[in-house]
Amino acid sequence: MSSDGESRIGNPMRKLLTFLVVLLVLGGIGAASYRPALDYWHQRNRPQWRTDQVVRGDLVAVVNATGQVKPVLSVQVGSFVSGPIIELPVEFNQEVKKDDLLARIDPRIYKAQVDQETAILNVRKAEVKRVEALLQQARNDEQRGEALRERNADFLSDAERDQLKFNRLSLEAQLQVAEASVKQAEASLENAQTNLDYTDIKSPVDGIVIDRKIDPGQTLAAQFQTPQLF
Repeated sequence: MSSDGESRIGNPMRKLLTFLVVLLVLGGIGAASYRPALDYWHQRNRPQWRTDQVVRGDLVAVVNATGQVKPVLSVQVGSFVSGPIIELPVEFNQEVKKDDLLARIDPRIYKAQVDQETAILNVRKAEVKRVEALLQQARNDEQRGEALRERNADFLSDAERDQLKFNRLSLEAQLQVAEASVKQAEASLENAQTNLDYTDIKSPVDGIVIDRKIDPGQTLAAQFQTPQLF
């Protein structure tokens, strides 16, 4: 009886000790793995940052819409002079600034007109100088004749006096005509120079080329109406 009772009492004690040992082992394992597990959790759930180099540029936004898009200001560019197109530096949908060259018409004919009008102007100016010289000579002759007449009336007859006077008046009128011819030649030269300048077709405003109706080598005819180019 005593041995059986001791065995009954010893069994629960051994189980309790075994449980306590197992519990201590599990507690030790849990304590040993807590810190690595916590560090792993923090490492896994930490914020992820991505870095990139700063680049400066234009921000382009694309807007999708239905219907027809029209510009706020639409300018039609034409040509005042005629001739073949020898240069066309812009393309469709190209951005241009004010006074940028859009097209160039062959300027040789208009440059020849400028040279011709320049030569005519030089001739007119030379004519003015020639008449001025003759007029000065006529005035000197008239003054000398009047001086002789004051000394002696017989030195200069009335007919000779009238001839000197009307020669001076005639040259004065010729000088006025020559000076008017100079102004006319200057106006013609300015007109020829303007036509030469018109061979360079430039943009009147800042904008974008939304239509181009000519090609290099095409000949423009602007005698009756101004052709639309852009």
